[in-house]
Amino acid sequence: MGTDLATVMLGAEIADLKDIDYRNTLAICTLIELLCDRGLICREDFAAKARALDLAAEPADQARS
Repeated sequence: MGTDLATVMLGAEIADLKDIDYRNTLAICTLIELLCDRGLICREDFAAKARALDLAAEPADQARS
């Protein structure tokens, strides 16, 4: 019975994390939209910076594997 409760608890924690992830993603998207709408950044610059940061992080990601 303890295992069943642990499984339910784990499922609830995963659901909570999904909700938190959704809210964080929504907040980030909202900020990006507002910055673009106000002309403070453009989508192309944002995308280029994201690609550059992703490429810079790759060696660190490979080192952890």
